[in-house]
Amino acid sequence: MTKSLVLSTNNPNFINDKDILLAGEWVLECAEKKFENLKFNIFYSSGPLKKQRIKNSVNSDKIYQSIIKDLSTQLNSLHSVNLNLRSWKILLGHWLKRFIDLCYQKDYLLSEILNTYEISKIYGIKNENYKAYSNDTFAIHPNSRDNLWNNNLFFKIINFYDYKVETNFTQNSNNENLVKEYEKSVKYKFHTIKKTIFSSLNLLSFLKNKNDSLIVGTSFPFIYEKLFELIFFQVPQFYKSKEINYEKYNQDLRSKINLLNNNKEKNIENFVRKNLPEFLPLCFVENFKNIFESCEKNLPSKPKFIITGVSHDFDEVFKCYTAKKVNEGTPYFTLQHGNTYFVEDFVLNRCEYETSDKFFTFGYSKENFCEVFGNIKTLGKSFNYKKNGTLNLLAPPMLGLFFPYDRNQEFLKSFELIYEFEKRISPDLKNKTLLRVHPNFSTNRGAWFRNKYFKNFRDNQIDYGVKNYKDFISNSRVNLLFYDGTGILENLHHNVPTMAIWSDKTELTYNHIRDEFIKRYDLLKEAKIIFDDMDEMIKHITKYWNNIDEWWLSEKTQNSIEEFNKNFNIKTNFFSLLKLKKTINKYSKIR
Repeated sequence: MTKSLVLSTNNPNFINDKDILLAGEWVLECAEKKFENLKFNIFYSSGPLKKQRIKNSVNSDKIYQSIIKDLSTQLNSLHSVNLNLRSWKILLGHWLKRFIDLCYQKDYLLSEILNTYEISKIYGIKNENYKAYSNDTFAIHPNSRDNLWNNNLFFKIINFYDYKVETNFTQNSNNENLVKEYEKSVKYKFHTIKKTIFSSLNLLSFLKNKNDSLIVGTSFPFIYEKLFELIFFQVPQFYKSKEINYEKYNQDLRSKINLLNNNKEKNIENFVRKNLPEFLPLCFVENFKNIFESCEKNLPSKPKFIITGVSHDFDEVFKCYTAKKVNEGTPYFTLQHGNTYFVEDFVLNRCEYETSDKFFTFGYSKENFCEVFGNIKTLGKSFNYKKNGTLNLLAPPMLGLFFPYDRNQEFLKSFELIYEFEKRISPDLKNKTLLRVHPNFSTNRGAWFRNKYFKNFRDNQIDYGVKNYKDFISNSRVNLLFYDGTGILENLHHNVPTMAIWSDKTELTYNHIRDEFIKRYDLLKEAKIIFDDMDEMIKHITKYWNNIDEWWLSEKTQNSIEEFNKNFNIKTNFFSLLKLKKTINKYSKIR
């Protein structure tokens, strides 16, 4: 029997079809309640399984490496510059890799479904006037979760292959600006004291030197970043990227970007080559010249080196400046700022790995481009816990879906586990529970997740990232993470009782983890820190709830934590900064 494939419930024309197949659970996100009683099947992609994850990651990377070479040549010509490939990877590598990965995932999903089922019709939505491009590279986060943006992309892929399947894509006039809503929701309050300090630092701007190193966005605590500048005998400064006034989309300008080659085969690489000029953010095309020519304003003209932990991702001015300086020979360093590095890298192709003179890690050192610094997240911090405190639950953030496989399955599994956990625990534990979610769950899209998965939590039991994180941890008795997050590494440093569960199937617990790290994670599993069985975890919490130290401070647990952290999650202090200075000086002189 043939099936009707649905990519969006915003097209109601599928309702009367007999055999309905949703392309994934994501199709139901933000769907109206009238569809709840509708009979349908959901397709679960094999892409997230480790074997396929690895294959998709390798294949997508080959496409990325091929296209970025040609794109860099085209953009050099378009903008009359002469940046090398390394500089272009600094500029647009993060965005391009994500865009190619999400195109690869959609192509793989469609191919998988069409090879598994006989599909008679594909339902979706479209809007020819909806922007494929964005202003900057940050927008790929909300766009990758935008129903209409993704359906437009699906529509283009289906038309590119000219599948012999009837399509029904209705016009959708959704005017929601998810990018602005997302940006607004994730902006944290800027502390008044910091504003005062920044203003004071700006008064010292006359002491800036053209040879000062650019030390920015390190993710060090503020005072430690300023101390690090002083260690290099330069006056601490506050560098604030200028606001960019974006130009209008210029079709004539973009038509000069030609990525097509002589290979006429219908494959996802050629789809990307054909459509990429339409999707490129304005910062790489219409606004590039202005950003590139003005990026040195208020920054050192001949820096000894550049180092960052986060600015390399979404700060367009910083990336232009760094690309220009690296092209001139300035040493460039980056810092690890999360737990997924190496552990989840089935291909070691992050832009930080490929473009940095050295990449400073939390502890891992097996690759030539690595140098050990330690965990920047716990530098200068010390948290305690309360023996009669709360049961803290931590939900995963609403990340962008720009992977070459369906990452959304594990994201939704985390929320199903939160929902089930709340249902199964005792009333006493429920009253002690506090759930912390990312600020982006305060968006309209986040409201759908709240109503579906958090409806049993009282309003005063949900913290949208407003509560000071130190206070949140310090008032806890146990912290339970429903995802494999950096918070686990931080809590192990602070020696705060921590548990984690992100799958209730043993065979999927290490699905996202490279085999090299499984023995290390097994240490936490044996110590009853990581679980893959909800009932077992609840029994463990209940057993030790009134005396958490009996488990947490036991010799077995503490030894397991120590062994897990070794050469992987190293503690840092002020003297770590002195060691970092020595290492930077060493590699800066080599250059």
